[in-house]
Amino acid sequence: YRTIVGDLDVAWALFEESDTIADAIGAGRLTFGRLTLAGFRGDERAVSAQVADGEAAAVARGESSWLTAAEYARAVLYNGLGRYEAALTAAESGSMWDGHVPVADWSLPKLVEAAIRCGKDEVAADALARLYQRRKAKGMTEEAALRAVADPLLYGALLVGAGHADGS
Repeated sequence: YRTIVGDLDVAWALFEESDTIADAIGAGRLTFGRLTLAGFRGDERAVSAQVADGEAAAVARGESSWLTAAEYARAVLYNGLGRYEAALTAAESGSMWDGHVPVADWSLPKLVEAAIRCGKDEVAADALARLYQRRKAKGMTEEAALRAVADPLLYGALLVGAGHADGS
């Protein structure tokens, strides 16, 4: 959540603290959030290293959520760096499983952003329609879907709603 609201230094400190705790008790470290944080920080090297370190294990374990989150982090990174074609590719891959993998919804606003920047209005319209279809049962209107793709807090709200963050 701290990453999404722009508290990147606080988010980093929380990950450092969680690593210390995980190491002390012999648990695995948090990877989704750290990967997303690297994307929001524009740290291509960190995103690439974390994906390289985690991708093979995620594939071996069949963790489509991790792989989807990695594509989301890439989409965030590349949109932020102005590399919209790369962001488009990552967001398309990250949103491929929408409706099946909850984290796939996270990439839809990034797909809209990248598609618009690349002049691919039909791709953007399709992604927006998919976002609306996924969220309309929860009361989202088409107008709200349009506003949501411009709202960086959408991802944070999705994290809280999915139980991956506490909103504090």
